[in-house]
Amino acid sequence: MCVAQREPCIGRALRAAFRLYHGLLPDFTARLCVSDGLARIVLDTRAAPGPARWYGERTFLFFTLGVANWLAARRIPILGVDYRNGERSADAHRLFYAPVRYGQPETGLRLQARWLDLPVVQDARSLREFLANAPFDLLVKFQDRTTLTERIRRLLRNDLSGELPSLARISAQLAMTPQTLRRRLREEGQGFQALKDDLRRDAAIEYLGRPELSLVDIAERLGFSECSTFNRAFKKWTGVAPGEYRRSRMRNPQPDAHDTFRQCV
Repeated sequence: MCVAQREPCIGRALRAAFRLYHGLLPDFTARLCVSDGLARIVLDTRAAPGPARWYGERTFLFFTLGVANWLAARRIPILGVDYRNGERSADAHRLFYAPVRYGQPETGLRLQARWLDLPVVQDARSLREFLANAPFDLLVKFQDRTTLTERIRRLLRNDLSGELPSLARISAQLAMTPQTLRRRLREEGQGFQALKDDLRRDAAIEYLGRPELSLVDIAERLGFSECSTFNRAFKKWTGVAPGEYRRSRMRNPQPDAHDTFRQCV
């Protein structure tokens, strides 16, 4: 912990900690790989397959993320978790609040590389407080407390250009049954199809504010095979055609009440 704390940013702190762990952990070593805006924390495992190795890897990833959160004094969102083993875990998503993939070439975490530039804000005094409260700061303090609606929007907007994931696929990623997901969305006053429509509507409004994008470009980015289909959908969402909306917005460039997509991203 002290080694990581002396570094100026999260990325360098993780690399320093992993160098130390290389001499302490005989079963696996951790690497931080960065390429094309994506960062991966990858585990190179030497231990024999089995429940003990799987538990150790998952625990190490969870506490590594917890330490990074504490060093930055904020929750660092991750894009997903990868497991080499095919055995599924019912609580993996609740641990990491991110999509989980099984049967992958490597075990690790994926996140946007820009988070590695966050400054380390902890000092010797906060370290003493951290140790006095351990393991609270790792287990609880920086958990994701966003609503289910916000978490589903986060999963759906990973790629709007293709067919959006089904209810069954999203519920599997969130480690719950489709029935439970529907019920919890109803409790938040939402519906799954309405969420998908709202997300595409918000993205469409954001794209229409970018004059370099044609209506055909926007339709493709939102997963519509034809521009006419996008036109009908947008008119259903907003009451006006996208071309008319763009012309009106250019005449009166005020923030729209629905223009939340950029803020969410």
